[in-house]
Amino acid sequence: NEGIGLSVPSNMVRKIMDQLIDKGKVTRGFLGVIIQNVDENLAKSFKLPGTEGALISQVAADTPAAKARLKVGDFIVSVNGKAIKNVNELRNAVAHLRPDKEYPLKVYRDGKARTVKVMLGERPGDLAATFGQEPPGSERPTAKANRFGLKVQALSDDLRKRLGYKPSTKGVIIIDVDPASDAADQVLAPGMVITEVQGKAVNSPAEFAKAISAPEVASGIRLLVTDRAGGKRFVFISPAKGSTTGKAPKPDKGDTPKKDEKPKTPKKPEEK
Repeated sequence: NEGIGLSVPSNMVRKIMDQLIDKGKVTRGFLGVIIQNVDENLAKSFKLPGTEGALISQVAADTPAAKARLKVGDFIVSVNGKAIKNVNELRNAVAHLRPDKEYPLKVYRDGKARTVKVMLGERPGDLAATFGQEPPGSERPTAKANRFGLKVQALSDDLRKRLGYKPSTKGVIIIDVDPASDAADQVLAPGMVITEVQGKAVNSPAEFAKAISAPEVASGIRLLVTDRAGGKRFVFISPAKGSTTGKAPKPDKGDTPKKDEKPKTPKKPEEK
């Protein structure tokens, strides 16, 4: 004893001891989602009642979450009747629940509350494999830099291969970010792929340009982005001051991201 005292809740100790006696090991509940906290802008964009909870940004295939039909964009506010304030609370709540048992989750989807029953699994040893995350390893039409400070390009098969993305990855790739933009503040960077704008898939610069020019996104826009490691997260970005909506910018030719150009490391959503 070096004079360091560690305080562990008695109920947690009891659960651990029960598991050790019953199974000879400690098991943790597993949901199978990537989650993130939300700010006021994201909460407003998703029509949520507030910011307390955890937003699903990715659902791994063949996991308890997938089998319960949880969706990307679902906002979890309680687990088994216990309110969830943030990512850490959801992670701890699920981890301390018994696997192979069904629990109710209260979620918000499309602005409406609903209860989803989930049969939790046991947390796997290799989370990266579960979520399909792997280490990152000719000119195409682009959408010009716009009022959101982003310039994107079509994601060709050649680019997917060169930049280390899976063949199934769809969207438009960021090739330039205005350093003075909100997009830069949100750590968006060349090499990342935008898969959705306002909940709708975008597969070409023309679709992206049209989506960001719509009148309803005058005050800001919600994106779903992914990086070469396979991580996904929602981002809400505001336009530059003084900018206005108008006709969608026409696609033109742009530079391809360099193979060795690595995006800035974003605040990685948590695996659960």
